[in-house]
Amino acid sequence: MNDFLETDAARLLSDVGSMRRLDAGAMLAILEESSDRIRRAGELARNFDPGDLSAAQNVVITGLGGSAIGGEAVQSLVAGRCRVPLSVNREYRVPAFVGAQSLVVACSYSGNTAETLAAYRSARARRARLIAITSGGQLSEEASRDGVPLLRIPGGSPPRTAIAYSVLPLLWILDRAGLCAWNEEAAEEAARVTASELNLYRPDREPAANPAKQIALQLRGRLPVIYAASDPLGAVATRWKGQISENAKGLAWHHVLPEMTHNEIVGWEHPELIRQTHVLCLRDPEESPQVAAAFEFLVQRLRSVPVPVGEYRGKGDSLLARLFSLILLGDYVSVYLAFLYAEDPTPVVIIDRLKQALKRGG
Repeated sequence: MNDFLETDAARLLSDVGSMRRLDAGAMLAILEESSDRIRRAGELARNFDPGDLSAAQNVVITGLGGSAIGGEAVQSLVAGRCRVPLSVNREYRVPAFVGAQSLVVACSYSGNTAETLAAYRSARARRARLIAITSGGQLSEEASRDGVPLLRIPGGSPPRTAIAYSVLPLLWILDRAGLCAWNEEAAEEAARVTASELNLYRPDREPAANPAKQIALQLRGRLPVIYAASDPLGAVATRWKGQISENAKGLAWHHVLPEMTHNEIVGWEHPELIRQTHVLCLRDPEESPQVAAAFEFLVQRLRSVPVPVGEYRGKGDSLLARLFSLILLGDYVSVYLAFLYAEDPTPVVIIDRLKQALKRGG
């Protein structure tokens, strides 16, 4: 048995009562609903009428955080099939190319994300075709006032737990627009796979039989470095980094192949800088043969340094299922890592303070 499974940290992750006490915001309970959220998101999307989108010559998904990552995930899911350019915008205004033949989807879970509201107004001023996805807030009010199709999603949870409510509706919107056909069987598979994976990661499953707890134990006291192929898992790498930051209150680093093989790969040279790192490689059968070969070289190189490296693959036949499978694993890893740092995963106090400071300054 691995030594880390015999530590006090491992015993903490075996103590469900202690974890529940740390989990004041009930993040574990929220994660247990992951497969249900995929199904509910699909149902909402199927029943949503976005109107006539046939004139769209480009698509911009504007949002921050989980909403933007949802847009990135959709980029990967439709790469090579969407018949118009699709981009993700994380800024206060939309790109200059946006105009009357653009479809802009404004995604904000709370409806009060300042950047998304500003981008929505920027797109409206450019006479773009608009859709809003939100649980309420100012975005809901403005979309209703402007006669913009509004998909209202369930609220009441941390925005980062609502990624299914951006991914599934966006896929349906592209389908209804005639831009990229969507097979809803993939969503059902994603829900089934996620439900099965939940049994692997549940809090009462001992670390020796719980992959998420094992990864968290390996990451404790280290800087996670997450690598993935930009196509198709770049968004998942971004998601893992963000979840470790928000849930575990710890720093993480991420990059994508093939880009990092043209620069960052050279940086693994100095032991004093890298001895506290742990590399996580997110792999998928749809990564190109060239990227797969580069990954094998990278892993051999890192292990020779030496740096601890783990490789992880999603479950399922469809890319959507594998994507949500890896997202779920990263979510649980970040929550168990939070417990190892004696943190409640849910609050993001510093983000709230920043928003208040920007509000006062604005």
